[in-house]
Amino acid sequence: MEEIDKNYKHFIFALKEAETRLGVGKIATQYQCTPQYIYQIINGSKIAGRRTQFKIAAACGYDYLDFLQHGKQLYEGELSDKEKPDATPPAPIPMDPAIEILHEALEETGVTINERQKHAVLKILREELAKLNSKTKEDIKKYLAVFGK
Repeated sequence: MEEIDKNYKHFIFALKEAETRLGVGKIATQYQCTPQYIYQIINGSKIAGRRTQFKIAAACGYDYLDFLQHGKQLYEGELSDKEKPDATPPAPIPMDPAIEILHEALEETGVTINERQKHAVLKILREELAKLNSKTKEDIKKYLAVFGK
């Protein structure tokens, strides 16, 4: 049980650092939850299960085990000055356009959907975006062909 508690402490340390570096809004958007939920995990009023920890680590741009290792280093003060989060600007986390579109649409319409519905809508959005990207690429090739003549 003590090892689980240590791992959870490491997870929280890494999450606190990610919140400082990325902002809770970015993490929440990537994880598809509210910023308040992330804050509740950080301040201990909610406990993140293993599955949630995996997803939050990914939302912060990490593999879960790397996230725990990073948290352990922060917890134990092992990071050198070069490795400290403030020493280098963070790499941006790519935003999934489908998630961005869905969040905007939900905000604009005021509609609330459950997780299953959210995943179904995201699947449709991603399929539509892929079709659009393919068509756009073909259109650009046609336009570029004009310059090649």
